[in-house]
Amino acid sequence: MNNILFIEFMEISSSIIWLGFIIALIASVSTFLGAMTSLYFRNVNQNTLSVILGFAGGIMLYIAFMKLMPDAISILSERLSSKETKIWSSMAFFLGIILLYPLGYLAKFWKRSEKEVYTEAVGHERHIAILILITISAHSFVEGIATFLSVLSTPWVAVPLAMSIIVHNFPEGMTIGALFNRISDTMDRRRATIYSLISALVEPLGSMTAYIYIMHYSTPVFSGLLRAFLAGLLVATALNELIPNSLVKGTRNISMTSIIVGMFIMASVLIAGTFV
Repeated sequence: MNNILFIEFMEISSSIIWLGFIIALIASVSTFLGAMTSLYFRNVNQNTLSVILGFAGGIMLYIAFMKLMPDAISILSERLSSKETKIWSSMAFFLGIILLYPLGYLAKFWKRSEKEVYTEAVGHERHIAILILITISAHSFVEGIATFLSVLSTPWVAVPLAMSIIVHNFPEGMTIGALFNRISDTMDRRRATIYSLISALVEPLGSMTAYIYIMHYSTPVFSGLLRAFLAGLLVATALNELIPNSLVKGTRNISMTSIIVGMFIMASVLIAGTFV
């Protein structure tokens, strides 16, 4: 099959495939620009960090419960019985929660590989920055897969999808940049920029993985389980890292307001996407 990819009896031209890659690249640029905005153009104090952490926590919780899990259940219910859908989606969700702990150890291992010694407070902030970088990268990878498949299945959504992703990914990038800005005294900004760039490029990598994978092994059940798994990972990160640290860095009122604002903005983005 030259320049044609067959998915569930649909013929998809190479131009549509390239469009999927371009949308994923746009998303990665948005993430990177958000990170650079926070990293280079503003000093992050305690209250600002509290707002950003709470904002990111609200975004992650809303995406998990109002986007990823409903999508997972919808996809799985088309292939599995109601009982099987509930069991497998729940198992994948809690597996994502459990995975947070080995990710935490990965962040600690990353810190141990560094020769410098930091105070407990600075070390804690570095731990949060590394863990959030890993979590958002995992989210971007799955989002790259979902974005690519969405464009392939419904090409006309490309433009509104790109706009939605830009609005969605920019604050995620700002979270990464703000955390690295906070620890800029102990981490060279050039290295932080490289980490941010790698995290941003994970989304196109997800699209390339989708392109390779769907040609041989893709199944709707796996796609649904992947979404439920990521939902669990985002919920665990928000409840175990982002929100508690948002409360510590600022006041309860600042933290809760930023969480709600994060949810509201993400809800607005998702609702706006249904009108285009």
